[in-house]
Amino acid sequence: MTASTGATPLPSPPADLQMNSADINGDLIIDLNDVPLFTSDYYLGVYVFRSDFHADGFVNLSDIGVFATTYNKSCP
Repeated sequence: MTASTGATPLPSPPADLQMNSADINGDLIIDLNDVPLFTSDYYLGVYVFRSDFHADGFVNLSDIGVFATTYNKSCP
C-alpha cells in the first residue's frame, strides 16, 4: 500500500511466520512414518521445532492433539 499524498511509506517490520506440518518426514501424508519421528521429539525432553505444531515453544500434549487430528491426511 502506498500513500496517495506522495509521501514515502514507512517500512513495516517483517512478519514472523512459523508453521509446521505434521508431515515430519516430508512425504506429503501424515501417516505411520511420521509417528516415530514425533514420538522421539516428544520424549526427547528438549525443544524440537519440527514437532511444535501448536507454536507455543514446547512439544507437549497440545501438539499430540494437532498431530492426531491431521493423521492420515495429505498435505496440499
